[in-house]
Amino acid sequence: MEFEAFNLYSLNYLFQRSIVLPRYSIRTPRIPPNLGDAFKVNFSLFVPLLSSLARRLGPSIGLYLALEMVGKFVTPLNSSIDWTMPANLEYAIFGKILALETQRFRLYSLDCLFNAIYLVHPFYLIVVLLILYKKNRVVSQHFSRATLLTSYIGFVVFLFYPVAPPWLAVQGVENTPRTVMNHFSSLWNLPITYDNFNPAVFAAIPSLHCALAWTATLCMRKVGKAYGLTMFLFTLGVWIGTVYTGNHFIIDIILGIALATVTYRLADASSGFYQAVKRWGRSVTSRFR
Repeated sequence: MEFEAFNLYSLNYLFQRSIVLPRYSIRTPRIPPNLGDAFKVNFSLFVPLLSSLARRLGPSIGLYLALEMVGKFVTPLNSSIDWTMPANLEYAIFGKILALETQRFRLYSLDCLFNAIYLVHPFYLIVVLLILYKKNRVVSQHFSRATLLTSYIGFVVFLFYPVAPPWLAVQGVENTPRTVMNHFSSLWNLPITYDNFNPAVFAAIPSLHCALAWTATLCMRKVGKAYGLTMFLFTLGVWIGTVYTGNHFIIDIILGIALATVTYRLADASSGFYQAVKRWGRSVTSRFR
């Protein structure tokens, strides 16, 4: 009984200290006498927190998810797909196609590592947004605006200038995330394939994987050196992984980083437009309440 009470108190203390207390400035953690009361106390504190998160972050997440859904059904307006420019440019600069060269050094451990890093996009962006929201509201808003600007500009480029990735444009380059996900889908008899998550096949330029990871790094460094360094190491893995997995050429990565840097600077200038879109989003969602 004492062991159960100790664990109950410890878990409740950590929960309120890490999530609830910073938001509501409650000085002394409440000690519930039993599991039922612990649930009631935490639920009563957690619901307002979720409501606040949904109100402040919901429009940003909604706009991003809307773009992801639209991209699943939209095809490029320009039917002329560029199959050669990135490959020719990379060969002219380096004398080789790096995505093809990495196929010679494939290891199972590296496959697992870089596939995992590649496939957690865009889910990790929500985690970054929540961390920034807890640490600094202004920086979280900046991150939201920069992410949306980058994503929507990338979508427009995809519509008018579709470019084939290495695994389609260069013979001998394998798309490892497709292979891994489809393998496990068939192994576990799941109706989920790589194409369900990555429908925009000809959206190689710019690399939004690399661009948004760089945006996250620029914002995370504002809330602490440790956060910035951790995010940069992850971003470095994204840059290397997009080449290793055969999804991007070097020029795709460079243009993605350049786009993210520009939109990061433009995020403040777009604040008025962003706030107008948020108000519109809230008015739409309020109709369904």
